Formats: sequence, C-alpha cells, structure tokens
Amino acid sequence: MGKLGYKEPDVMVIHEQIFLNNRKNTRKAGCPDLIIEIWSAENDEKHRFEKLQVYSSSEVTEHWYVEQESDIVKCYKGKKRLPDQHLRNTLKTQNGLEFDLTDVQTYDDASWNEFIEYGFKG
Repeated sequence: MGKLGYKEPDVMVIHEQIFLNNRKNTRKAGCPDLIIEIWSAENDEKHRFEKLQVYSSSEVTEHWYVEQESDIVKCYKGKKRLPDQHLRNTLKTQNGLEFDLTDVQTYDDASWNEFIEYGFKG
C-alpha cells in the first residue's frame, strides 16, 4: 500500500483522550475519541479504503461512516467492526457519548443558497 498522506475527517470528537499542543500551538497530537466520515457518491472506493485504514490504526478511536443514501452508520473501534447504527436513532459511542441527529436537516443547493442569503427563519 502506498503512502496515505494527510487525512482530514468530517467530524472529530475529543472527549477523554489527552492531547498535547506543539510549541507553536498550531496542531494537536494524540487520538480522538470519535471520527465521523460522511460518505457521498463522490467518495470512491479507494478514498474510503484509505480513510478506513488510517482511522483503524488507533485501537482507542471509534470511527463511523455515514452512508447518506441509506442513513446507515457503519461503526468501528480500531479494526473491530461494531454493530451498525441508523441516523433515525440516537447514536451512541462505546464510551457513552450520545448524538441525536433526528432534527438535523440537509439542504439542497437552492435551499442552502437561500439560507446563506436570508439567514435562519425558524
């Protein structure tokens, strides 16, 4: 396998792990508790495989992959596959963190542009 390079997750949660700042305070070092990737049609199999390999390298980090087409969340801790979760339910990590995403809405391009132009009208 070639060099994987720098990877940036869509969401990273730091709850209990200890992180160290570098001298310039520009980066953190350590392992996050949870990494979440949101897969879309643009994420090809090579891209998905590379991220899975990188995020599986830490046995203490949970990593989830949200399949937008199905709302299924594929869950891992290190290399171990955990039971899938569904976005319609409260999502739970192995360490007890909970995420209720049932009220989160996605926007199509027209709705998003309107939101940016006129702001939230809730």
